[in-house]
Amino acid sequence: MRFVCDSMVGRLARWLRILGFDCLYCRKGDKAQLLRLSLGEERMILTRDRSFVDRHPEVSFHVETEHVDTQLAEIIERFDLQRKIDPFSRCSTCNAPLLLRKRSDVKGKVPFFVYQHSDRFAYCQTCKKYYWDGTHHRIMAEKIARLTKRGRE
Repeated sequence: MRFVCDSMVGRLARWLRILGFDCLYCRKGDKAQLLRLSLGEERMILTRDRSFVDRHPEVSFHVETEHVDTQLAEIIERFDLQRKIDPFSRCSTCNAPLLLRKRSDVKGKVPFFVYQHSDRFAYCQTCKKYYWDGTHHRIMAEKIARLTKRGRE
């Protein structure tokens, strides 16, 4: 399942990427661009704009709430994504797939403290960003665990 989010659900786009889903984000309110991306790349449009969804129900989904945790739960349930979650496999910034890197590959490319205390690293070839299992990662992993638990109940 591939998505494109409009400017009304930018945090949702970021979190769908964190969960491992291919999700583009259109910052500008260009509805024509959303439709082109949806039709050209077979992406479901996620928006809070009910009138847009009413005009294009076959390619769009109305996100009911403003709260990202509830939005995620809603999308996971609606599109039956529970078993397709692959956390931390995409860049949360640009959506590109992440590449795993050996510890020896990141020496001098991440902060020294991080290099000393982390064992797992990922790299985005597109935006040149490194990721590791730090405190922020653990907080996100806990959130993902809550979301996936909610889906099994």
